[in-house]
Amino acid sequence: LGILPCVWVVRYRSHRWARIHLVYAFLAGAIGSQQNILLKATSVLTEALFNGDTSAWREPITYVMACSAFGLAACQLSYLNKGLAISETIKYLPVYNACLILCSVFYGALYYQEYHYWQPIGYMLFPAGCRTVMLGVMLLSLEDRGGAKVDSAGGNYGRSTRDAEKHTEKHTEKHTEK
Repeated sequence: LGILPCVWVVRYRSHRWARIHLVYAFLAGAIGSQQNILLKATSVLTEALFNGDTSAWREPITYVMACSAFGLAACQLSYLNKGLAISETIKYLPVYNACLILCSVFYGALYYQEYHYWQPIGYMLFPAGCRTVMLGVMLLSLEDRGGAKVDSAGGNYGRSTRDAEKHTEKHTEKHTEK
């Protein structure tokens, strides 16, 4: 359900939203988790095939699931790369991994109906765990107040972009005066 609004945001509103990288991370994680579910289902059916049970492979839905797993993998990598292109890797990949794990657990519980085996405490702890993960994702996605950036050469740790520019200007002036 969350994938369709995110695709709409990416398609029509990405130029208006400063945190679009979070949408890309969610999309890559959600699509990746669906791909994992389909790949697991396909591998279980393939194992049954090698054990002599060919009944599932007579149905067209089995082939749709197998092909969809590869199509979803391509979509996942596309959104993952788009997010990496516009965001800092050190912040983007943990958010993506958290979304992938959270969505995988959620979709797995729905698809395999694992919630039927939960104890009453599980119905309280599962949402609490999801909220904790989402809080962590929100904390990871916060910008530094000073605008600290790390350049590709590994410098400027802890400095804001303006401080780094001033430092570079002073350093350049010192060497040009000599």
